[in-house]
Amino acid sequence: MTEKYKKKYPKQAKRLQEKINKILSESYNVQNSSEMRTIKTDISFCFFAYGFYPDEYIFFDLGGKNQEPSHRRTFVSETERLCFRFSVNDFTQSIFSDKAEVYSLLQKYFKREAIAIENESDYKNYCTFVNKYPIHVQKIVNSSRGEGVRLIDTTTATFDIKRNFKTLRSLGKVLLEEKIEQDGALAAFNLDSVNTVRVASFKTRNGVIIPYGFFRTGKSGSFVDNAATGGVFAVIDTENGIITSVGYDEAGNKYDTHPNSKKNFKGFRLPKWEQAISLCKEATSDIPNNIGYLSWDLAYSNKGWVIVEVNPSGQFLWQTGALQGCRKEMKQIIQEMEQLVSFPLDRF
Repeated sequence: MTEKYKKKYPKQAKRLQEKINKILSESYNVQNSSEMRTIKTDISFCFFAYGFYPDEYIFFDLGGKNQEPSHRRTFVSETERLCFRFSVNDFTQSIFSDKAEVYSLLQKYFKREAIAIENESDYKNYCTFVNKYPIHVQKIVNSSRGEGVRLIDTTTATFDIKRNFKTLRSLGKVLLEEKIEQDGALAAFNLDSVNTVRVASFKTRNGVIIPYGFFRTGKSGSFVDNAATGGVFAVIDTENGIITSVGYDEAGNKYDTHPNSKKNFKGFRLPKWEQAISLCKEATSDIPNNIGYLSWDLAYSNKGWVIVEVNPSGQFLWQTGALQGCRKEMKQIIQEMEQLVSFPLDRF
């Protein structure tokens, strides 16, 4: 089966093989070439048959405890998630491709100052912002997965404000934000990064529900906590705000404790969790009605819970380490949502 689809979709097959080789080099201690071929074939099969990406094969243990077809089918794959999001979110006029527009809409929930740099005329505002916040965060407005996010320190001897403004202009539209001062409870995992939680919200006929989420933390020396940039994530029970799993990095490596701080993941209770859920539900009321599914990145700061970012997407990583996926629950959720494009539940 896999050879048939590799020939039918050669460009996609090439990209898939590159991803497989990368993740196997980081995740598996393969003893011989025969075993390697078997694993590669199975990962390819899971991609073409179910829509699972190579990292999901690792995260969901599809080659181990969940390798039976009946177990694999309980998980929602990345391909299915992409189809789902287009059925409930209208991307034709979405503000979510621009972080600055999202900030403008939801500013009161961000609870910090920010400015967009796009034109030469923004130089005066830039100087004012830098003087007020010499240490701040820089984000390219259309970036994702933690890419294009930097902590800027203008107090260094090498910093030149005019030269840096010119650099910003070369990057396109950039959002500069007041740095979040995170509370010590989450800072204890890693002082160098702003450690966050990601929760998924769904607009249903019975109101907004937030059934899934996970915690993210960076490693020592990294400002960004995203798994794609080397961070670690762990699954959250959103009913009570307790971490229920060990930590995982993007290669599928497991951590009972943070690799640097040695702080335990499983059993950690997130502070004032009910306020985080309330924040997301309240902010959802300000989101256009044609957006039904959102991923919220939140941080616990000295101002309480704040929004870091929000986007109309987000992988279903809360299925990581589970004995079964969330397909049954997701099917029930979808039935309660207003669909812009019909989603084939009989196939789901």
